[in-house]
Amino acid sequence: MISFRIGAAASLVLLMSACGAAEPKPAPSVEAARLTKVCADEGGDPALCQCQGVTLDDLRASQAFSEDVLRAYVLSQEGNHDAADELMANVSRRDFFEGLSSVGAAMEACAKAS
Repeated sequence: MISFRIGAAASLVLLMSACGAAEPKPAPSVEAARLTKVCADEGGDPALCQCQGVTLDDLRASQAFSEDVLRAYVLSQEGNHDAADELMANVSRRDFFEGLSSVGAAMEACAKAS
C-alpha cells in the first residue's frame, strides 16, 4: 500500500514536471500597448485590438526583419506618418518589403479571426 502511494506520488510529480507550469506571458511591449490603445480608441473590437498587440510582439520575437518596421507601423496607425516614413527610409529594401508584407498579413489575420 505504501509503495503504491509513493509510486502514485512520484508519477504525479513526474507528470507535473513534464507538463510544466504555464509560464506567465510577458507584459506587452510599449509598441504593442500603443497599437492596442489606438485600435481601441478608434472603436475596434477588443479581441481584434488584443490580437494586434500580441501579433506585433510575436513578429518582434521572430526577428525576421528590422524592428523599425514595427515601430513605423505603430506610428502610422497613430497618424504620425512623417515619423513612420523617416524610420522606413532607414531600413533595407528587404526589410521594407518583407516587413510590411508580414505586418500586413498578420494584422489581416487578426481581422479575419475576430
